[in-house]
Amino acid sequence: MPANGKTEVVRVFDGLGRRHRQGVLFIVDCDNEIEDRLKGHSEFVISANMDIDADLVFELSALDRVATECLADRLLDGDELRVATSELLIGATELSIGVTVVQQAARRRRLPTKVVSDMGGRREFRVRDLSDELLDEIGSGDSFVRKLAADMANLIEWSDRELRLITAEAVDMYGKPCGPHGIDHCIECHRRSSCRGHTLVQAISVVLKKRHNVSIGVPVLESLLRTGADRRRLEGWEVARRIRRWEDVSGYKVLAAE
Repeated sequence: MPANGKTEVVRVFDGLGRRHRQGVLFIVDCDNEIEDRLKGHSEFVISANMDIDADLVFELSALDRVATECLADRLLDGDELRVATSELLIGATELSIGVTVVQQAARRRRLPTKVVSDMGGRREFRVRDLSDELLDEIGSGDSFVRKLAADMANLIEWSDRELRLITAEAVDMYGKPCGPHGIDHCIECHRRSSCRGHTLVQAISVVLKKRHNVSIGVPVLESLLRTGADRRRLEGWEVARRIRRWEDVSGYKVLAAE
């Protein structure tokens, strides 16, 4: 049952209380906004990355099959295909992380993150809104974050002062050493904390077009990724393991038997 956002899921979780939650399983996106009190409940399952869409790519290797279908007729052998798939994922991940970090920095400053539309209102930012010049130079590091923030400023119409504040905050967030590994710009930790699935899918679509001239719309790509998840990796996915544990405790079944 879709719940129209994590807030509604938590509201129902709290409203039912422990006694009435028996037989109900709650699954939510992490999105870096999970209260400590909600962790540790067998019936409250949280995505491993920012959301389930990101889990499909990073935990269930869904991009591998999609890339094979999209690129196989353009590449000569399996080694080339594997390299191209890896480069596609790295480029899309770096782009998604950069966009999310800049957006997070803007929200911390209570500044807008939506694009000024042609009609004068605002609409959601899309990765394809970025300039061709920026998309041709997808990379990592402070310099890329600065260029990305400047490009987004033109779309969102931040003032020069707002751009300076956002850039400083984004660069600090991007370069801050991670706790688990103690290194600057830890791609693994950034992937979990700053790689939103929908933005990642948009980035994959853009990088496919820019680097391989393959056009796949975001809704179609989202559908392909859902069907492309590697079932062999399912049992190693933390979300699936949590669901299996809940099944053992509750006596109910959600996942199909292998």
